[in-house]
Amino acid sequence: MPQPLTHLQANLTKQIDEIHALQSIFQTEINIFPLFSHQFDAIVEFLSLEHCHQQSTLPFNPITLCVQFLQYSTCLHIYLPFEYPSQYPPIIQQVVLGKRKSTHENTVFSRFLKDEFHQGHEALFQLVESITEWLAENQHDTDDEPAHHNADSAIQPLCLAGIHFHHIYADSKKQAIRKKSAQYNVKGWWKSGKPGRVLILGDQRNVNSWIADIKSLNWQKMVVRVQYASNDVPSQVKEIHWFAHIESDGQLKNEMEKYGLKKVFFELVGLSNEL
Repeated sequence: MPQPLTHLQANLTKQIDEIHALQSIFQTEINIFPLFSHQFDAIVEFLSLEHCHQQSTLPFNPITLCVQFLQYSTCLHIYLPFEYPSQYPPIIQQVVLGKRKSTHENTVFSRFLKDEFHQGHEALFQLVESITEWLAENQHDTDDEPAHHNADSAIQPLCLAGIHFHHIYADSKKQAIRKKSAQYNVKGWWKSGKPGRVLILGDQRNVNSWIADIKSLNWQKMVVRVQYASNDVPSQVKEIHWFAHIESDGQLKNEMEKYGLKKVFFELVGLSNEL
């Protein structure tokens, strides 16, 4: 007979299932992914072991989940303790609006979590729903608050870069692309599959750091085909406040055209002239 699940196994299984369900529900407007993909992969591997309940030490730490509300330029880091959901609720570690960390929203969202968590029941879906509603109602308030930049970031010119990949298939690389976009606060679009495309916009230093980090991964081919700074970037791109996944080159072309980037699209896909 199969061994009964321990509390830890049951909690981890529920956490994995809940994350996959959230990713399926919020496919375009909200990015949801483990901040440290290797930890997530280690947990999945642990749960697949036949005698994992007999291990005395764990080869991983609890999951930290990154949740990006693309429309509102808001990012949360949510810590999932091993005792969630059987005993303890998740913990909101950090809230970033635009380029600033916010203690006010952290307090508000933590209160949502306290109100919505019931021992033994998953709480992340209701938390994401409540935060989405709050952001929609308070969008202008958060937009009007001044961002706190340091001296270095204040002088960084705006930069746009288009990167071509032979393909983007591996889940670990998809997670890295999303994770680094949150880490460096770059916006734009990305397309997985073959070929892969990424169009990112942000401070020049952040864009260059994103490219360097992603290039350090093992790619069959990764080429920066387009890179513009400040004066060459259309003013409309300042309205882009998301890093969104795109299904096809046709959809990418349509989105980029809306923001004056038609010429950039053709450069990105390797066409010098519009067809």
